[in-house]
Amino acid sequence: MSSYVLIGNVLLRSGLKKDWMVAVEDDIIVLSDALSSKRSLDYLSNISSDKVYNFDKNIIAPAFIDIHCHSGGGVISHEDPQAVMAYHRKNGTGAMLMTMYRTLGHEVTLEGIEKVKAAMEKDKGILGVHLEGPYLNPALGTAVAADVPRPDKNIYGKYLESGIIKMCTFAPELEGAPEFCRDLVAAGVAAAMGHSAATYDQVHAAVEAGATVVTHVFNASEKTEGPISYRGTKNLDFDEACLLEDGLYYEVICDKRGIHVRPQMIKLLEKTVGKDRIVGITDCYGYDTVEETGEDVNIDEHGDISGSRMNMTCVARNFLALGYSLTDVFAITAYNPACAIGVNDILGEIAEGKRANLLITDEKLSSVRYFEG
Repeated sequence: MSSYVLIGNVLLRSGLKKDWMVAVEDDIIVLSDALSSKRSLDYLSNISSDKVYNFDKNIIAPAFIDIHCHSGGGVISHEDPQAVMAYHRKNGTGAMLMTMYRTLGHEVTLEGIEKVKAAMEKDKGILGVHLEGPYLNPALGTAVAADVPRPDKNIYGKYLESGIIKMCTFAPELEGAPEFCRDLVAAGVAAAMGHSAATYDQVHAAVEAGATVVTHVFNASEKTEGPISYRGTKNLDFDEACLLEDGLYYEVICDKRGIHVRPQMIKLLEKTVGKDRIVGITDCYGYDTVEETGEDVNIDEHGDISGSRMNMTCVARNFLALGYSLTDVFAITAYNPACAIGVNDILGEIAEGKRANLLITDEKLSSVRYFEG
């Protein structure tokens, strides 16, 4: 049995605990308590000193969880998921979904799913696949499609049969969307709405069918469906319709300059749905990295954006720069993502019985490293 102890300032969901101890056995947290407690002292008396890691004034925090990521370190998720995981782990991400976009096509998507499935057997940080499509509004998003077929169970059923699809994004306005959503939920998949111009009624129908996530809110959803009844009035757009619904999680691409989502929009989101419903994501896409280019957003010659070059450390720092507390930042980048895809029973926080998915950092997140005992 592999056992070790971490001592330092530990970030729990309730806040930062000074002089705290976390004991791990076989990758599971078996004790989280004040260093001075009897439980801690008893445990320390029975473990070898070379298994005790004292981080003094550093902070022990839950590692990030990224539920929307297409690439990492110059490698695309469906090509080499282990390499993508290795890059993001170096930057504090302990668990993630490999996201596949609608442009891959059916056969490449199936091949990618099989690669991820094989990688999951070697790296438990890879939690599965997020399918971003193919059933998205053809007019919204990068590489827009001329047409999108009606959801076909003979096609998407093959994805679901893999057993590793953890989230799937679809546009609620497409024909057959509610039925598709119900099939996702029945298969244990988090149903996410995005790349959409759905009306309120269509959004509500999707939520009634079991949708629980909004994919990168305030992005690829700027159009409003339906005529304006009176001059000078405004219909609800897709994002506003989603804000009216209860129980949803809202992905946010929080880049440094507020290009994907303006800081004021993040404030509006928080005021409307609360901090515990905000999920920080990278939407990392492409072969260029933030380290190589110094730019954290992909912008083409037309001024269009297609995801980011960020890792989750970038995302966390950007939320911190907006004035969020360290406790809130790690809720947004670790616990809330775990809740959104239904793995908060094993991941997302430092608590007894949860997996030891940990990182070491400081109050300003100037140094972040994944801890491997």
